[in-house]
Amino acid sequence: MVTVAAAVLVGGCADPATPSPRPAATPRPTPVITPDPHLADPADLDTIFAELTKAGLVITPINAGSADEPRRRINATYLDWPLIISEFSSGRALRTTTRWTPGGAPRRGEAPFTIVGLNLMFEYGPKVTNAVTPEPPEQRYRDAMIELALVLDPLLGPLEQRSVVALPLPTASPPVAPTPPPTPAPS
Repeated sequence: MVTVAAAVLVGGCADPATPSPRPAATPRPTPVITPDPHLADPADLDTIFAELTKAGLVITPINAGSADEPRRRINATYLDWPLIISEFSSGRALRTTTRWTPGGAPRRGEAPFTIVGLNLMFEYGPKVTNAVTPEPPEQRYRDAMIELALVLDPLLGPLEQRSVVALPLPTASPPVAPTPPPTPAPS
């Protein structure tokens, strides 16, 4: 018992000038650079199709073809609705060949949803209709197109659309310059 008391006294009388050991410094984590997944014009149809599949979208190709413009096309189904993905040689060729103008409702013979990014066009829904504009589709088809757009946006955005029901796209189309107000005539 005396030995224990002596040990406590000796341990309690340690030199206060002796520094206690410091814990080792925690190394800072190495910064991770997030790669930009955005593709350049012209984007490759096979790359996009692989990304859609990797994202878990169940798109079933029916057939594919090639021509001058669009230079490649995949006819598929997505959630039991037709999906046509067309690859043009450039974004400019897409706009010239199709006379693409974003915004507004589709016209007779167009799919209910059309999205364009870079040189690729995605037409979703049946085109055969006698209506001047397609009828608004069921909510599940709208949700499916939104899901598709969420996968496409980081790769091809900003996306443009012409839809029977406007889709909330992740990035807005480039803004249209407002028309300046008329200048008052000098008095």
